[in-house]
Amino acid sequence: MPIYFQQPTVITIAFEELDGSPEERFTRNGFEATRRLKCAYADRITLAQQLRGNTAQTQALVVLTVGDRFADFPLAIVEDVSIKPFEGLSTGSPVGSKAVYQNAELTVTYRVPDGEESPSPDQNPADILVTENIEASAEFITIPKLDLFFDNQATQELEIDGARIIATLDWIYQLHQVPEIPPGTFDLIGSVNKDVMHSNKFNRNFEIETLLFNPPTTDPVVTSNGSKAWNITYRFTYKPFGWNKKVKPGEFAVDAAGNKLPKFVDIFDKDGNIYKFYEPKNLKDIVSS
Repeated sequence: MPIYFQQPTVITIAFEELDGSPEERFTRNGFEATRRLKCAYADRITLAQQLRGNTAQTQALVVLTVGDRFADFPLAIVEDVSIKPFEGLSTGSPVGSKAVYQNAELTVTYRVPDGEESPSPDQNPADILVTENIEASAEFITIPKLDLFFDNQATQELEIDGARIIATLDWIYQLHQVPEIPPGTFDLIGSVNKDVMHSNKFNRNFEIETLLFNPPTTDPVVTSNGSKAWNITYRFTYKPFGWNKKVKPGEFAVDAAGNKLPKFVDIFDKDGNIYKFYEPKNLKDIVSS
């Protein structure tokens, strides 16, 4: 991943706040505020872009300009800016020509973004571009030869294989408005993590070879300053015992309560080398954790 640099937005356009502004609201979703601003009509687009902030990239450096903060509630930043002419035409407009206005009115909405997208001045800027989620799932596995019996004297053996549900999960990692898809992303499909990986939101580590990288989704978007960018969703499927280990028949691990658990072990080829069903690769390069 590229290096991230965070900076506050700088407003260079002159404006004035209109009477009755701002309006502030506390809702079930948090704090919101609306300001109504007046500026020269020719400056309206530049002012809106400066209020909204943007993401830009130069080679390996991503510069995140955080939108304007609401003065009395600085965790709230600009989410939306709408523009309309202020008090009619400045001069008469001939038929068929573009209307010419002297001033514009901007309605600026401030909100506190959800979860890890809520930026604070000392926050890692990469976090603002990232959302994470976990979806729980499970895998049904068969355990051969459990050595179980129908009586406590071990006289009549249960002849069928055992079974167990193993808890797994999908770690969903989304990058928002990044200027480019990280190089080599699609070459990693079907591989597992060769290094320990960390989730910032859930504060948990994923041990080596426990995450399988599934095909990502990539959606083109346009940022507030008109530049092209991408929203990218990665899905890593987690198995606690790892993707390259298999259940060994007749051998078991025992948990703290004395219950038999399937024992997962490495598999070897005929030359005595550990066989990897899924190739370990450097998945850290595509995430910012």
